[in-house]
Amino acid sequence: MTIEGLVNEISRVKIDNLNASQQNEILNKKLGELIEELKGKEKEVTEVEVMIKLKHTEISKKQLKVDALNKKWAELAKTGDGDENKGPQENKLTHI
Repeated sequence: MTIEGLVNEISRVKIDNLNASQQNEILNKKLGELIEELKGKEKEVTEVEVMIKLKHTEISKKQLKVDALNKKWAELAKTGDGDENKGPQENKLTHI
């Protein structure tokens, strides 16, 4: 190889090095953006999970109320003669 050939080879290596450095900077910037986006999504997921837990608690409380009312209704249905479970028109028809 001649001196000019070596100089050209060194120049190509420097250009390749600059291109690789530039590519690394671009990739590091993109990585930072993706990490920030991931943190935001994780925060959203955490908030949604908290809301789901709260809604499950509300549903459980309401289901307990419904169960208690169903039990009370079943007891009333057993002890009554059935007229109190009918509307006024049905009672009128029954007693005619």
